[in-house]
Amino acid sequence: MKKLLIPMALLLILGATSCKKEYTCVCTEDGKEQLRQKAKDTKKNAENYCKEREQIVRDWGGGGFVKCSLL
Repeated sequence: MKKLLIPMALLLILGATSCKKEYTCVCTEDGKEQLRQKAKDTKKNAENYCKEREQIVRDWGGGGFVKCSLL
């Protein structure tokens, strides 16, 4: 039983960290790229990060149509 404990713990640790990937948030305003930033995180956190960036581009942009997407 003790021999199985270490491999199981390693699998648990590797499984928890493997969810983090590198995503790119790209924001455009009226079709022109305004922002491109990378986020190495879980997909959910990267989506939230991208939504925050979308609001920043809206606040500081020229008032055009802003669209951000996660790649």
